[in-house]
Amino acid sequence: MMAVVGTLPARSSDEAVACLGVYTKRLELHDGRPTYAKVDDENQLMMYDSCAAVWRLGRWLPLAYVQHTYLYGECDGGAMTPDKVNGAWRAWDGANFLAAPDVRLYAGPSAAPPPAAD
Repeated sequence: MMAVVGTLPARSSDEAVACLGVYTKRLELHDGRPTYAKVDDENQLMMYDSCAAVWRLGRWLPLAYVQHTYLYGECDGGAMTPDKVNGAWRAWDGANFLAAPDVRLYAGPSAAPPPAAD
C-alpha cells in the first residue's frame, strides 16, 4: 500500500485534492515500474512516466485511453516507487502546476506515516 498525504497549495484543484489517499499496488507495470490504484476509486491511478521522469497521479479514463495528471513528483529516473521521489511534488490548480512541498508518500502494509522521532 502507498499513502499520499500532506497539505496542497490553497489554489489546488479538486482533482489534485482527490489524489490524496491510500493506493494499492496493481499487477500491471508501466515503464518498468509498479502502478497503484486508489482504494476507493480504481480509476484514480499512480504510475511512472519515463519520458518525463515523474511519478504521475491522476484520473484514468479507460474508454478514452487518457490519463489526466493532477499531482506529480519529479525524480532523476531512479525512483523505482513513488515514495522514493527525490524531487519536488507539484499540484494542478486548473491552469498550472504549483509547488506542493508538503506532499509525502508512505509505503508499507498499513501505509501509515512513520512515528515521529522523540
